[in-house]
Amino acid sequence: MYSRKTHGPAGTHELIIDRAAPLHGAVTVESRFAMGGHLIVFDFGGPIRDPTSAVVVDGAAQNLPKYVSYSGHEVYVLLPNVPDRSRVQVTLTGVNASAGGVAAIGFLVGDVNDSGKVNSGDISAMKARLTRPVNGGNFEFDVNLSGVITQADLAAVKARAGSALLP
Repeated sequence: MYSRKTHGPAGTHELIIDRAAPLHGAVTVESRFAMGGHLIVFDFGGPIRDPTSAVVVDGAAQNLPKYVSYSGHEVYVLLPNVPDRSRVQVTLTGVNASAGGVAAIGFLVGDVNDSGKVNSGDISAMKARLTRPVNGGNFEFDVNLSGVITQADLAAVKARAGSALLP
């Protein structure tokens, strides 16, 4: 499972979501801005033939809006309104009449080191990567999805210093 984003001319990059992480545990953290929503991708390795359904809940067990579609071997769950600092769990059922999946993920812009907090470690990591073009090894540092790691990305991380995922 992935959180997929397009980084301008640098193309599409996917953050791998740890499927074993519980909603209130050490979840994978999506550090990039939503920019129209967060796209969670479930890859089933074979063609999707049947419609699916998804339930998305936040850390307080409140249902969140979502849009579900599929193409080829992937099911897409678009989360249009997830607030920063949130945790969500996406439960997918009914893929090809029987398969499904569960993914828990956190959303914290600027948490580029996946710690659940934005702090000096994130700022230092950003500074070390400034002006580099985005690639498969550094895409999570392009928090504004421009395709290059810039001062604007660093400013976004600095502005969020002290922020943390909600429990």
